[in-house]
Amino acid sequence: MHVYDASATWSFNLASAGHVDLGLLNMTAWGGGFDSLTFKVTSGSSTLLNQTFTSLATAQVYFTDHAIDLGSFGAGTNTFVVDYALTAGAPKGADVSYLLSALTPAAQQRRVIGVPAAVPAVRRGVAMGGRTAGGGIGGMRAPGGGMQR
Repeated sequence: MHVYDASATWSFNLASAGHVDLGLLNMTAWGGGFDSLTFKVTSGSSTLLNQTFTSLATAQVYFTDHAIDLGSFGAGTNTFVVDYALTAGAPKGADVSYLLSALTPAAQQRRVIGVPAAVPAVRRGVAMGGRTAGGGIGGMRAPGGGMQR
């Protein structure tokens, strides 16, 4: 049995208090994916998200185009740790692409009063370091032993 663990620590400064969202973009897999996969997000001593999967199909649905509100955070420096632990008894693997974002104050107000989805919310990325220099996309790939950038 092999366990692959990857984590990424994201620290950023919010200009004002507001919600932080985790956008799960997609999951790719090879060799059957995994026997077990745990995906966890923490901030300080608080666990914001902790999901365990034993089915690749269930995980792929969960990690594809899924937005999660991680909660409200105060202005100033905030740190999040995204952890991914994959267990496999044979050569298998899976990777997850995600982003972290915070709504601007104006967009946050629209969210509170329930403006229809047709009105685009302006977002500012808070987790930088993705596939492009200005992107906010991070990815985790266990078989490589660490963060995919």
